[in-house]
Amino acid sequence: MTEAGIRERAPLSVRAFEPDDVGPVVQLLRGALGDWPVVEGVEAVWGSEQFFDWKHRSSPFGASQLIVALAEGRIVGVRAFMPWRLTAGEVDIDAFRSADAATRPELQRSGVFAQIRTVADELLPPGAQLSFGTPNLKSYGATMKLGGREVVEVIRPWVRVAVSRAAVAKASRRDAPPPVEAPIAAQELARDRQITELLEEIRAGEARLTTARSADYLRWRYGEAPIAYHALADEAGGALRGLALFRMRTARGMPQAVIEELLVRPGDRRTAGRLLRSIGAATQAPLLCCRFPSPSPQRMAAATAGFLPRRDGLPLVVKRLTDEAPEIAGPQRWALTLGDVEIF
Repeated sequence: MTEAGIRERAPLSVRAFEPDDVGPVVQLLRGALGDWPVVEGVEAVWGSEQFFDWKHRSSPFGASQLIVALAEGRIVGVRAFMPWRLTAGEVDIDAFRSADAATRPELQRSGVFAQIRTVADELLPPGAQLSFGTPNLKSYGATMKLGGREVVEVIRPWVRVAVSRAAVAKASRRDAPPPVEAPIAAQELARDRQITELLEEIRAGEARLTTARSADYLRWRYGEAPIAYHALADEAGGALRGLALFRMRTARGMPQAVIEELLVRPGDRRTAGRLLRSIGAATQAPLLCCRFPSPSPQRMAAATAGFLPRRDGLPLVVKRLTDEAPEIAGPQRWALTLGDVEIF
C-alpha cells in the first residue's frame, strides 16, 4: 500500500499494544530498521519474538508500554516505553525510557511518530517523573520536535587499542576470535548476597542519576540477555571487591571487548584497574570499549590504562514529567555506563 493510499482510504488510529500485536510489531521493526534487534558486531541473537519477550515483558522494572498506529487494520507505526527505575543516592525515581520506535518506510516523516507520542501522553500510566532515551540519527529530529526535552549529555564510548594484539589479529585473520577465559555472566550473578552488599555500598556513594541496580536487574540484563555476556569477579577474604560484566563483538574486523559494567566500591580505583587488566588478559582482545561517568574510579582507571574518548556518541535526551522530578541538566547529574545505554 502506498503512502497516498493509506492517507486517502484509511486515516490513522492509535491505540495501546495488545498481546496479539507481537508478530506484526516485530515484522514492522524488522522491515523499518533493516533488521531487529540490531546488535552491532554480533552475528546471531535469539529469534525476534524471544528477544521481544526478554526486553519488553521480562524486565524487573515491569512490562513495557507500547503504542501502535494502524491504517486499514494494519500496524504501521510503533513506539515502546520501558519502565525504568533510577536512583540518586537514597532516592528512587520512576522513569520511562524510549525504545524501539518504527514507522513503515513509506510513511516516515508523515507525522505518525508525533501522533503516537501525543496519544502516549494520555495512555502511559501516571507515576513516572522522567522520560529519557538515546535516539539515533533517524529519530533524533522527530524526538526533539515533540518539545520539552533537553540534551543533557552526549554518551561517548572510550576505546583502547592494544597495538601488538591488533597487529597479530590482522596478520592471523582468524575466522573466529580466541575463546574468552571468563565465566558466563549467569554463573557469577548467582551470588546474590555478595552482589547485593556491593551494590548497596555503590548506591550509598553515588548521588547522581543512574540505573537502580539490583541482583535481579543484573541477572535479567546480563544473565538472561539474548547474547553472551561474561563476568569477572575480584575477591579477597571471601568478600566481593568488584565485578566486571562485558561482551565480545567484532569491530574493524577484530575482536573487541565491550565493558558494560565495572562495579567497584566508591573510590576503589585499584580494583577497577585490576578488573580492566583482567578483561584484557581473559579476552586477548586488541580492542576494548567502555564508558564510565566522570568523576569515578572507573573513569580514572580507564584513563590510566590508555582508554581515549571517541568523538562520536549518542545524545541523552531527557524530559521532566512532574514538578517533583529531580533536576536533569548537565552531565554532572548523570552517572551512566554502556550497560545503561545498550539495550538494543
